[in-house]
Amino acid sequence: MHKRRLKSERGQMLALVALLLPILLGVVGLFFDYGIAAATRRGIQNAAAAAAVAAVYELPGTATALSVAHEYAAANGATNGVDGVIVTVVTPYNGDSEKVEVTITKTVPTIFMHVLGITDGEVSARAVAQSTTGSGGGAGYAFLSLNPTACRAFDKSGSSNLIINNGGAIMVNSSCDNTSNGAINRTGSGDVNAGAINYYVDGNVTESGSGQLIPNPSPVGSPLPDPLTGLPAPDLVAIGISPDSAGTPADPRVLNVGGSPTILRPGVYYGGMKIASGGAAFFEPGTYVMAGGGLAITGSGAVTGDGVFIYNTNDPFAPQGGPGNPARCQEVNLRGSGGVILSPPTSGPYQDILFWQDVTCTRSFGL
Repeated sequence: MHKRRLKSERGQMLALVALLLPILLGVVGLFFDYGIAAATRRGIQNAAAAAAVAAVYELPGTATALSVAHEYAAANGATNGVDGVIVTVVTPYNGDSEKVEVTITKTVPTIFMHVLGITDGEVSARAVAQSTTGSGGGAGYAFLSLNPTACRAFDKSGSSNLIINNGGAIMVNSSCDNTSNGAINRTGSGDVNAGAINYYVDGNVTESGSGQLIPNPSPVGSPLPDPLTGLPAPDLVAIGISPDSAGTPADPRVLNVGGSPTILRPGVYYGGMKIASGGAAFFEPGTYVMAGGGLAITGSGAVTGDGVFIYNTNDPFAPQGGPGNPARCQEVNLRGSGGVILSPPTSGPYQDILFWQDVTCTRSFGL
């Protein structure tokens, strides 16, 4: 009698497990398939952003913009009509001839959810880009390297991440195709994340280390004209020396910021500045000119500020000797680990410009 009851209970338990097994598999499958869908969406979001930014550069040529959007979506793994992908490009968008909308949907087959009768799902992503020039040229690009021949014209190294928000893109004009140091060069564990990463087709991209360029860089058929041509450079005399400058026009000296937090005021810094490990600087809104000496943010130095425009040039009032002379234009070095959180002005002649380097200054911009 006792043995018969055990067999009965064991049978009931097996029957319960058999009933619950599809549910358990469904729950496991839900999480697994959700992860696949999330990864897919990240990929098509990058493709949509790259396509929208590239397309807006071709405006007002609507037909060309549509073609380029599909080309860039495909270059980033989203080809219309292939593998369940649908790419939809709209311009003008909402009646605005300076906007492009790219929507990408993709059907993703499920793996474990079949047990519940769900064979596939759909993920989608959308991006809208807008011309900032009124006529295309340069629209959507937040970082421009205009040197036509330099190797490592865009050179990202170290462990820090470069993130360009709001769909801003990167464009590198260089034709350098060196197999070790291309027009775009990335080393180390830090990522570069932008709306799109473009380079002149005659150049190339070189990488090493565990970091990533997100999305994958895409070639374009011609270099980008300088969008700031015709914009007057800051007038050093009219702006005036900053009260915080360490040097004067005739005697440039580097301002060293370290230790306690420091508030910096706009104006000309004759000899530039260096924010070293432990230093924390807050930039008040306005125009900052590094007249010689450059700008270096190294180690754990940190910088914050809104409405900031920084122009890097030479000190025109002092003799310029060798490379280390404070009167000479030096590099902008943002390779520190402390963080640089700056935003550009929202109005005025330098609206939406955070950094601008004098065309006669051939020093590097370190990231």
